[in-house]
Amino acid sequence: MGTVYKRRVALSLQAAESYLYQRLPPEVDSQVLREVDYMYSFYHTLIPTAYIAYQRVALYGLEDANLRVTFDWNLRWRCENLHLDAGTEGQLLLPEGQFLMEIKVPCAMPVWMARLLDTLQIFPTSFSKYGVAYQNSMAHGAINRNVEISMENGDKKGRIVYANEIFSSVLPSGTAVFDLGSFLACTAASLLLGVLIAWAHAYQNPSNRGFLFTLVTLPAMVQTVIMLVNGNWHRGCGDGGI
Repeated sequence: MGTVYKRRVALSLQAAESYLYQRLPPEVDSQVLREVDYMYSFYHTLIPTAYIAYQRVALYGLEDANLRVTFDWNLRWRCENLHLDAGTEGQLLLPEGQFLMEIKVPCAMPVWMARLLDTLQIFPTSFSKYGVAYQNSMAHGAINRNVEISMENGDKKGRIVYANEIFSSVLPSGTAVFDLGSFLACTAASLLLGVLIAWAHAYQNPSNRGFLFTLVTLPAMVQTVIMLVNGNWHRGCGDGGI
C-alpha cells in the first residue's frame, strides 16, 4: 500500500514497437513521451527482459472512488518471445489458487476496512511481479542472452542482447566439475591479481604485513568459493557473504 504515480500514453502496438525498438517518434505529442526520450538518453542500454501477464478484477469504493482494490491471479512470466502479440503463455509466479490483493488508498485507510483486515488477519507485505520473475529466472537459469523480436510489419527485426553475462558461469557450458589444471590456473591468476592489488595499495599507503597478505589471498579465496558453485560468480559471492 502506498502512493504510486503511473505515467501513460495511448499508442497502437505497431507505433509503440516502432518507437521503442527503432526510435521512430510517434505522431502523438506528449509530455510522457518526452520523459521516455530523456530516459532513453540517460540509460543507453534499456532492453526488454521479461513478459508478465495476469488476470485482474479491479474494484473501487462507492463512497470514495479513490479507494481501489485489485485482485490478480494466474500470474505468468516468460523471458523469451517478448513480443506483445505472441500470446500470454508463461510460467506461474504464484502457486495455483493463490491471489494477489492490492489496496490503493491516497490517504488514510477507512476504519471499516482496517477492522476487516484485522479480523481476517491480513497484513501488509511487499511483492514485486518482476522481482519474483527475476528470482525464478536466476534460480532456474532461464534468462537467455539473445532474443529476436519481430516487428509487427515484418520489415525489420530488433535484436536485443541481455546484459547478464556477469550471472553466467565462467566455466565452459555444461561443465559440472573442474580439473586440477583449471583450478591451479585460476588460483595463479587470482594470486597475481591479489599481488597487484596489494602493491597498488602499499604504493602510497602505509600497511602492515597482515593486511597485505589478506589483499593477496582474498581473490584466491573468492575464486575458490566461485568454483565450488560451478563458476557462477553471482551465487559464489552471495554464498561467500561478499
